[in-house]
Amino acid sequence: MNGHKMRSMTAPTSDVEAVKQWFWAHVDKSDGPDACWLWRESRSPSGYGAYFMPGKKRVLAHRAAAFYSGLIESLKASNGMRGNDLVLHACDNRPCC
Repeated sequence: MNGHKMRSMTAPTSDVEAVKQWFWAHVDKSDGPDACWLWRESRSPSGYGAYFMPGKKRVLAHRAAAFYSGLIESLKASNGMRGNDLVLHACDNRPCC
């Protein structure tokens, strides 16, 4: 697991604004807006940031960041995604949001 423990990082409520605040509190943005914003909690076996939203299975942190920022309309990912459904890391750093 790339040296990272998987632990349940479930947002504590189903209130959307509270979940957003909880999510962003677990992202390290200290290097500024143009740097990698690293997910500070659990990682998927492939190294991506991961957490559990209320009522959902594991969500990849970079997709949640795009969703909470209004860049995508759905958290659901599928193998047939293209165009605006894709969330790509310009930095290729998997824990980056």
